[in-house]
Amino acid sequence: MALPGGRPRAPDAVSHYFGSKQGLFTAAAALPFEPEAVLAELLDGPRETIGHRRATHALRIVETTDGRLQITGLIRAAASDENAARMLRDRITGELLLPLAQELDSPDAQLRAALASSQMVGLIMARHITGLQVLADTGAAVLADAIGPTLQRYLTGPLTGAQ
Repeated sequence: MALPGGRPRAPDAVSHYFGSKQGLFTAAAALPFEPEAVLAELLDGPRETIGHRRATHALRIVETTDGRLQITGLIRAAASDENAARMLRDRITGELLLPLAQELDSPDAQLRAALASSQMVGLIMARHITGLQVLADTGAAVLADAIGPTLQRYLTGPLTGAQ
């Protein structure tokens, strides 16, 4: 059914243009970066500094208004919707961090990718969603210096007790 002027009602428009609500979410929830391009960028440098490069890249994205809105929107959606969570896992972990850990030829690549992902999602959530003031007030470069070594260990260092 159409509204006056021939415009489709919102539910009809969603179906017409996106096929479903999930299709609309997928279109609206595009990442503010291409995982393949970021992977190439991260691998283009010394192995010993990849954690810092990963932290810097992620923080650079959330320093922009558009990037922050997209990433925090995805994290919020993933916290309450399994389809959104799966999409976020598939894109960030499956297309970026797992291939990164595999390219680094580190044992336990899946665990390493999940740990790196959890570190970044946790930081973004604490800084931009829950608004932990000290993290919100700290510059991206300082945060990258602080969490880079943790990401480095997750990606290339020893994981005590890892199987």
